[in-house]
Order: sequence, then structure tokens, then C-alpha cells
Amino acid sequence: MEGTDKKARENYLTLKELCAWLKVPKATIYDYTFRKRIPFVRVGKLLRFPESWIESWLIDPEQTLRRFFDKQESSITAFPVRLRSCKERR
Repeated sequence: MEGTDKKARENYLTLKELCAWLKVPKATIYDYTFRKRIPFVRVGKLLRFPESWIESWLIDPEQTLRRFFDKQESSITAFPVRLRSCKERR
């Protein structure tokens, strides 16, 4: 039972950990995230990098990115947003 819990839990790397692992400066990783060239998720303002996806990305970047971002977009649910006018806010 304990083995299934480990599989379900993804290990996420911080920006600092990823930079140390790949031996690249922070600016490079920021650029990759801006251009969606590396798998990442945002936790509030923080960037996190799923370790298993990064390992896959190192082997085959294009296919990994395609699968990762397709998965991310399909898991996002759009909620209708209604903007209120100034009169309605009072």
C-alpha cells in the first residue's frame, strides 16, 4: 500500500534545485518557462518543476513538452466570469 502512495505523489523541484541540477543560471530557466520550453507549474507566484517530467524532458524535449502542456490545458476548467459594473458593487 505504501508503494502506491509514492507513485501518486509527484516530487517537485524548486528553481534553485533545478538550476543546480542542470548547471544553468536562473535567467535561462526563467526564459524557458516564459517560452514554455520546460515543464513547470505555478504555485501562487512560485515556479515548481515536476522531477519526472524534467527527466523525460532531458531525453526528448519536444515530445515531453507537447504531452505536458496538452495535459495541463486539458485539466484546466474554465469558469465563467461576470464582471460587475460600478453601480452593482455598491
